Amino acid sequence: MKQLQQSSGNPVADKRADYAHGYASDKAFEAAADLMAQALELAPTWPAGWFLLGQYREDAGQKDAALDAYAQALKLAPQDIFGAGLKIAFLNKTVLTDAPLSYTESLFDDYAERFDDALVNRLGYVVPGLLAALLKSAPRQSFKTAIDLGCGTGLMATKVRAQINHLTGVDLSAAMLAKAQDKALYDVLQKADITAALNGATQYDLIMAADVFMYIPDLCPAFQAIAQSMTEDGLFLFSIEKQAGPHPWKLLESMRHAHAPSYIEHLLAQQNLTILRQQEATIRMDRGQPIAGVLFLAQRHGSTHAA
Repeated sequence: MKQLQQSSGNPVADKRADYAHGYASDKAFEAAADLMAQALELAPTWPAGWFLLGQYREDAGQKDAALDAYAQALKLAPQDIFGAGLKIAFLNKTVLTDAPLSYTESLFDDYAERFDDALVNRLGYVVPGLLAALLKSAPRQSFKTAIDLGCGTGLMATKVRAQINHLTGVDLSAAMLAKAQDKALYDVLQKADITAALNGATQYDLIMAADVFMYIPDLCPAFQAIAQSMTEDGLFLFSIEKQAGPHPWKLLESMRHAHAPSYIEHLLAQQNLTILRQQEATIRMDRGQPIAGVLFLAQRHGSTHAA
């Protein structure tokens, strides 16, 4: 993340942090943690430095010490742009219901410049194409109004724009929206959280969310807002990262959330959304490992009701 590269304000501390990064690159995590701790003796109010110290200690197997470092990072940067709270929750196996929006916004603001190349070419990201193929099984193939939640740089829009008369894109990241604007795929682009963007004032024939829900633990509020913003017989097209365990969702080491298909099915049923198609797939690679996901195409029938 960009913020982790910011200067501490102390040149000597920065130099030690650089050396620590070198040790970490060589997987000498204890040495990296020791050097980072030395840097923080010179720059004790550097939140990015404390987060890095937490990472090095975590990689060195020093859980309690890592938790202390993450807690200090969170104390110094309570808006949690680094995701220290997520790290603490993961190490403590705490179940979260909310995730820090500031972390997601900062993550993708930094990622925007290299997003398309990194995700598609290096990580084999295929969700937009898979969702577009799933949409071909829908009872209709053209849409008057559609919204792309978490639209990013517009990868989903490139696959479906020809089927849509008026397309709105929503994202937390201004940098990602700027990239989407350059592609000229959207009629409207809006910087907002998805539940804020979906207030029921506009009804959409098609609502899409490609690789969005892994940044939200409890999806009930989002699904309520989505259902209330759909036209009669409107379609909801989306993906999740699959949680194979017994819980509705799980925070992963990647700081993303995986969801159980049964939980998704329950939420859809609560909102009078009928599943038309459901498909398991490898959605991308992460650290050389395939990531299992599930794609859904659902349709609204009748009035919605709250959970």
